[in-house]
Amino acid sequence: MSGAPEYFIGLQNTVAIRKGLLEAAKESVLLLKAQYRLREIRSQKRAYIDQLSQHVTEVTSLVEALDQDLPEHDRDNMPEAVRRAAQRIEERQHAHEEEIAPVVKPKPKPIPKPKPRPKVVQDNTNAEAELRALEEKLASIESKLNKL
Repeated sequence: MSGAPEYFIGLQNTVAIRKGLLEAAKESVLLLKAQYRLREIRSQKRAYIDQLSQHVTEVTSLVEALDQDLPEHDRDNMPEAVRRAAQRIEERQHAHEEEIAPVVKPKPKPIPKPKPRPKVVQDNTNAEAELRALEEKLASIESKLNKL
């Protein structure tokens, strides 16, 4: 033995240790895949919300345009049949409002807003390549597990 100290660590049951490490690596890869899928779902949800917002804006502008184009009406100048129909509709609405008791909800505690994260723009090809790499690692780990 030379001047440098030698260290020997006797590991018992090395196959079980190796199997445990491979299973942990497999779990990590599965978690990364799930995180990728969650990121995709969130971006799709964001796109749907943006699309809905555009539709709401469009409908609002159309309603405003329709309101401007429709003529103003005066109840006194309406024909009798139209006046009675309008009165019946109003009575039904009031009766319906009285049937439904207002629901009083407790005030929710204010939730602090999370700090905005900087937007990260990822290229789909990069994300797909990352997903393929994760799947290859997973297949490699599973083959090593099967050999044990």
